[in-house]
Order: sequence, then structure tokens, then C-alpha cells
Amino acid sequence: MSDISLERTVGRRILSLIPPLNESIVGLRPKMNSRRQIRDPAFMKIEGYGIAWDANDEEGLETVLRKRDSRGGGQFWLSDAADYPCLAIRVSGDLSDIHYFPHDNHPGFRCLGGQDLPPNGCTNFVYEGCEPYAGEETENKFVVPFATALTVAKDFLRSKQMASSVQWFEPWVMREGFTP
Repeated sequence: MSDISLERTVGRRILSLIPPLNESIVGLRPKMNSRRQIRDPAFMKIEGYGIAWDANDEEGLETVLRKRDSRGGGQFWLSDAADYPCLAIRVSGDLSDIHYFPHDNHPGFRCLGGQDLPPNGCTNFVYEGCEPYAGEETENKFVVPFATALTVAKDFLRSKQMASSVQWFEPWVMREGFTP
């Protein structure tokens, strides 16, 4: 028997020992199908601290964004099959802050808020993965109610663009004509 025949015979025998792929077995198949992601305009991948989800409609998106970690908060990065544009939402209790990044190396736009909060104060966001562990401070002018974060996220799900329903802080480098 030639080496080629032996390789074919051994290869067929090895393949016959491998059971057919059972797509219902967790971990054998990626959760997301890239072709579906590209074709489905409502698809949204959501990444958190050490976990990921996907959503195909507003109800699914809201279900994920309402999840809270063991510290009572959450960090969510939303995008479609591409990584940009993306929306970053940090949550602590019923308060949130939101960043919109149109592309890589962009400093991002911050959602303006501050309603019913001390004007010169800060809010401490506590969630799994925050640095330092005691929490991340954010100026109150960038803090919005969680309901606003849900509205902005749903707008982003539909349009994949920066929501026009809120005001955004434009980084000074962008006003000066800086292009990263």
C-alpha cells in the first residue's frame, strides 16, 4: 500500500470515529453567525465584563441592559458585526453614563445629563471590572437616568448612529478639526 493510500485510509477511519456535529452542544459552535449578523440590520452584539450576549430586537436589548452584576451595576459595549460604531454604557443602580464611538481611535462623544444631581458633583459607578474596585467617578453632567440609556441604546439598535434624542459633549479635539 502506498503512503498516499495509507493516508487516505487512515484519514477516513479517523473521520468515521468523530461523531457528527451536534449544534445544540454548548461551546462547539459560536453563538453568533457572521452572515446573519451582516444581513440582519437589527442585530446587536453586547459585551460586558467577562460575558457576551446578542439581541435581535428592542425587547432582547432591554432584557440584557437590565441585567445587573453582583455589585449592582453593569458595563455594556454595543455594536453590530463590526466593532464600530459602538456605544458604551456603564450602569450603577438606576444611573448611567453613555459614550458613543464612531470609529477606532476616536475619543468618543459623551451623553450630557446631570438632571436632579448636584451641578459640580460626581457620581460613583460601581460594577464588576471597575477600576479602582471602589468605583469610577463620573462628573454629574455626564450622568443620565437608566431610562435615558435604554432610549439611546434602542435608537442605536435601529440606526447604528449617535442618537439625536439627547445632547452630546463633543471633545474639544474634534472642534479644533483634529482627525485621529
